[in-house]
Amino acid sequence: MSGLIVEAADLRQLRAWTEARLALGRVGASMPTVANLDFGADHAAARDAVHARLDVEKLATDLHYAGFQTAAVRSQAVSRAQYLRRPDLGRRLDAASAEALLCGLTTTTHRLTVVVCDGLSSAAAPRYGIPILKELRARLTDWTMDTVVIAEQARVALGDEVGALRQAEAVLVLLGERPGLKSRKVSVPT
Repeated sequence: MSGLIVEAADLRQLRAWTEARLALGRVGASMPTVANLDFGADHAAARDAVHARLDVEKLATDLHYAGFQTAAVRSQAVSRAQYLRRPDLGRRLDAASAEALLCGLTTTTHRLTVVVCDGLSSAAAPRYGIPILKELRARLTDWTMDTVVIAEQARVALGDEVGALRQAEAVLVLLGERPGLKSRKVSVPT
């Protein structure tokens, strides 16, 4: 039976490696008030991230200032609510977007098309997309980066259609994923 007892020091070590809620304590049969309030705040932030709208104009402007050409597209989901209820509509471009992507095509080889999507966290696209694109551009040697496509109400599979329309040899989809109920950075102990 003694093998089931976990020491407090072991739990502190484990917490350094994960964002999971471990050994929160208890008050009777309930969680402590602070742990309960933290969970409620994290849950609200996660819900807000899922329902927030991507500011396409600001992202396009920021990408432009970073030296990228952009094109904005939308999926067939006409609203955030429809996007959340009908994943299939988030996988296909609307007609106007499909038509717009055919403009300005070049016939270069080794062309990479990057699609920055809102997915389930519109805050992730500007926060992580621009730094990733800058780093990627600096490291691409034999490839040409195509116009960066900013996609609203988009699922991962939207990248397939975008790549086909852009005649890209490769497509990279940067998708905002729903944040977990804890979104702090974990520093890995050495």
